[in-house]
Amino acid sequence: MKRHYKSLRYGFIAIATAFLFFIIFQGTAQKYTWTELNDMIYPSAAHAASFLNGKVYSIGGTDKSIHGGQYGESYVQVFNPETNSWGTGNAIQYPRMMLGVAQVNGIIYAIGGGFSGYLSAANEAYDPVTGVWTKKTPKPTAMSCFGTAVVNNKIYTFGGMNDNPYWPTEVYDPATNTWTSLPALSHPVAGMASAAANGKVYSIGGVDQNYNCVDLLQVFDVETKVWQFKKPMPYARFGAVATTIGNKIYVFGGAVFPVNTATKNLQIYDIETNTWTNEEILPIPTQWAAIAATTDNSVYLIAGENKCMMTYADATIYNFLYKFQVNSLGIDNLNANNHCSISVIPNPVNKQAKLTYNTTEDGAVIIEIYNITGAMVDVLTNRFEQRGEHEIFWNTKDLPTGIYFCCLKTGTTKTMEKVIKIN
Repeated sequence: MKRHYKSLRYGFIAIATAFLFFIIFQGTAQKYTWTELNDMIYPSAAHAASFLNGKVYSIGGTDKSIHGGQYGESYVQVFNPETNSWGTGNAIQYPRMMLGVAQVNGIIYAIGGGFSGYLSAANEAYDPVTGVWTKKTPKPTAMSCFGTAVVNNKIYTFGGMNDNPYWPTEVYDPATNTWTSLPALSHPVAGMASAAANGKVYSIGGVDQNYNCVDLLQVFDVETKVWQFKKPMPYARFGAVATTIGNKIYVFGGAVFPVNTATKNLQIYDIETNTWTNEEILPIPTQWAAIAATTDNSVYLIAGENKCMMTYADATIYNFLYKFQVNSLGIDNLNANNHCSISVIPNPVNKQAKLTYNTTEDGAVIIEIYNITGAMVDVLTNRFEQRGEHEIFWNTKDLPTGIYFCCLKTGTTKTMEKVIKIN
């Protein structure tokens, strides 16, 4: 009888603890949703994509095949979300990988691309009504691996790889079919992720002319025509892809240099607070994937590779398709106007981590550490602090391996970062 009572008591404690964990963390677990969809017809990496009229267009890229001594495909694969099926569209006229793709006023543009000895300046426009690709004014500088973003119905291309030590910012105006040159990146890079928000274009990470993988965030204001540096990303990456959802830029995957292997990172930049967070939540490590953003807080993450096919003969070119949804739930959204944030570097952590957190008002700040069962294992700070960015170090040397949560509380606002402890 005593044994049964003891078992019941421990069972009740476990249920109560799990319930407490659910109450504390219920929103965070559902911040994002991944949905696996049907595979592409052809595997593809170093391609580009766009979402138009309810369909996803994957354009160009490579499946490791060599044509005339060069990599690059001309096929266009089209995904229909209503039927969860892929079909083929009319091919681009010039086979290319590492190209830029953008959509303006219902027309898709495929610009530049190529690799090594072959670099393209081609500019083709696809009209989904006619199903025809039309040649447009070529890009002034033949390049690949450049950033692409759309602001005010103009296509901004920046950085990239070419045959000369010149990394221009070149802007295409579809309305006039003309190009304009603007100031180059402050720190030239290629293979960066790119995005646009609030009249600015963002160059994220990449590899510079000295073959250093960088964590730089460079921002171009289209009105002032000036590049500025913002807070660097937590982890340097190249071959990542990015998109803007709300007031945040989501950076998916990318490669670790110089080993050229893919990661599962989702690095998130908050535009208003100039802060980053990081999560290891991609379903599959990928680099040189393609991304297509929809209008419902979701994106399609398309294929890529597990490691550099130029370096590793056994590299795998993927054909997967996942839909990533940003949900309205979560502790981060309890008070969207406060924008408190916290990031942990490194993550995973071994002996010590640096926590960087940002608050927008003076007041009490509490940082608590919880384990996977919902039990609080440490309180890093509990004091009055002035608003702004702060740092604190967390000694994790004696913690068991596993998953932990850093919970930042400021007034009525809570936010949290998942941390993986390794030995």
